[in-house]
Amino acid sequence: MIVNSTPTRKHARADTVSHRPLQPESRGQSAGGLQRICARLAKDCPTECQEVRLAFADDRERGKAGTVQRSLRGPAARPISGRVFRTLNFLVFTDGNDRAGAERLTDQNELYLYVDDSGSRFVTRHPGDIPKFDYFALGGVIIRESDKPAAKSKYGHFCKKWNIDYPLHSVKIRNASGPFRWIARLGARREEFFADLHEMMRSPGLHALASTVHRPGYVARYKEKFPDSKWKLCQTVFPILVERAVRYAIQLDTKLHIYVERSGGKEDRLIERYVDEVQVKGMPFDKSNSVKYAPLQPTDFSQRISEFDFKNKETRLMQIADLMLYAVARGRYEPTYKAYAALARDKMLFDSLFSAEEVPFRGSKYSCFDNISEKPGIR
Repeated sequence: MIVNSTPTRKHARADTVSHRPLQPESRGQSAGGLQRICARLAKDCPTECQEVRLAFADDRERGKAGTVQRSLRGPAARPISGRVFRTLNFLVFTDGNDRAGAERLTDQNELYLYVDDSGSRFVTRHPGDIPKFDYFALGGVIIRESDKPAAKSKYGHFCKKWNIDYPLHSVKIRNASGPFRWIARLGARREEFFADLHEMMRSPGLHALASTVHRPGYVARYKEKFPDSKWKLCQTVFPILVERAVRYAIQLDTKLHIYVERSGGKEDRLIERYVDEVQVKGMPFDKSNSVKYAPLQPTDFSQRISEFDFKNKETRLMQIADLMLYAVARGRYEPTYKAYAALARDKMLFDSLFSAEEVPFRGSKYSCFDNISEKPGIR
């Protein structure tokens, strides 16, 4: 069950909604599910709990008690759905004091994973793809809470120097298109711009990681098994990405926050479903084939994933995720690609956190690259 029943001030927020007692909802049985969850919380609490409150994790959700109740489903043993899970924390108080003014004290060691996509997620490649780099990838950056201010500050300095007041976008920067057409006119300063761009991303504690699938290799391996499935690429790469981030959170004994850039209704619902499923069923792969990776169990995911949400391109670290993801994906095909080589040189790759023996199981994952020569080890 994805709830936090520890009676501490740490998870409190100013926007707290009290329930004394919980009343049945006229729009369904969700209030009953909420009551069962609260009863379970009270039972698990080390001391007698006098009241149970919902502490919203985002100011946008202020006062939406009814919405939360209507969104909860099933018995207490079932995890909360991703949509609800990413907007609230459960909070148990052991006294009757009103802590509505308490602030949530964030653990500075907690990890944040910012996820963007690159390439087409369709199994059948569309005409716009470049055959040489025929892939789909999900990934971006992972960073600790304590390192986020420095990363955002460097982003701000870079944008101020180059007079940029719109989101950084990898494909538009590479092609000098859209709002970045002026890059083509930089002349001798072009190298300075890209050097500054790399330096902006070279922030302490910021590492690039990805889960990438080579489309032709995927089709050759799974076309007969999944002839009508055009979404399996997403289902292949996303759970692997999350698992590797969770393993790192376990290593650091901390929590993981997952932010994914919005793509569209259907795509976002699939991603949301995958987050739910790994916490209930674990990894979605054949156990006999994946045993060598020692896949994590559902409880490993549910105990470490603290938050899941979608973000838009205005989010600064999501823009950095977009910039770094392309380099990580392309680097599997072309290790000498300048942006990828720079990430490797400056130990900005997630792989650099692990030994050569650990990288295949803990670093960025490249799937179905059977006929593509292995990339050199990154140290």
